[in-house]
Amino acid sequence: MSITTSYKTEIVLPKPQLRSFQGNIKGSPCMGIMQLAVDKIVKERGGAVTQGYQDCAGKAHPCIMGLSTPAFPRGIGVGLDAEGQVLFQYDQEGANVNEAKAICNDLARAYAVVAVMRVRQKQGYRVSIEKETPGASGVEVQTIAVRQ
Repeated sequence: MSITTSYKTEIVLPKPQLRSFQGNIKGSPCMGIMQLAVDKIVKERGGAVTQGYQDCAGKAHPCIMGLSTPAFPRGIGVGLDAEGQVLFQYDQEGANVNEAKAICNDLARAYAVVAVMRVRQKQGYRVSIEKETPGASGVEVQTIAVRQ
C-alpha cells in the first residue's frame, strides 16, 4: 500500500506569480530557482532529474519537477498546494524515510542559497560560493558578495 508523504517547505510562490503563470508554473522565477536547486542536488547525489516520483507499486505520480537518486530511486516530486506553498512529495512505503528527509532538506537549502544569490546580484553584488561544509545539521554554505 502506497503512503504518499508531503514535506512542507517555507517556500511560497507569491500570488501574482501563481496567477500570471497558471498555464506554465515551471516558467515562474521561483520555479526557475527550484530547477537550479534540483539540478544541484542531482549533481551532488549522482541522481537524475525526473517528472515526479513513483509509488511502491511503480506507478508514476507527475509533479512540476522531481529527482531520483541511487539511494532514493523512486524519487521525490516538487509540487504546490492551492496557496502556492512548495511541497516535496514521495511515497514512504518501504522507503528510507531518513534519506528522503535529507534530500528534502538539501533541496530547501539549495533553493535558499540560489534565491539569496539572485537577490544579491539584483542589488548590484557579484556573488560566489566560497565554501560548502557538511555538518550535523546539513551543509553550511558560505558566500561572498562584493559590491560591483
